[in-house]
Amino acid sequence: MMGCNGLFTDTPAQAFLDRGATAVISWDKDASASHTDEATERLIQLTALEGLTPEEAVARAADQVGPDPAFGAQLAVLTGK
Repeated sequence: MMGCNGLFTDTPAQAFLDRGATAVISWDKDASASHTDEATERLIQLTALEGLTPEEAVARAADQVGPDPAFGAQLAVLTGK
């Protein structure tokens, strides 16, 4: 859920987990479109091409792209574990 504040609360993400998703990655508050695009591209590279787990990919992407400069949003991951 790479739109704004998908993990501001766990409720929407939990609905995906309850229906079989293994993880939900999103922002903890509002994020700018350009920063979301950069983070999404990096997350796809880290998961699809490098084979990292969602937790590993979020940690690395967050370290590489940082928080959103306009709103301070942080990438977060919620897993069904």
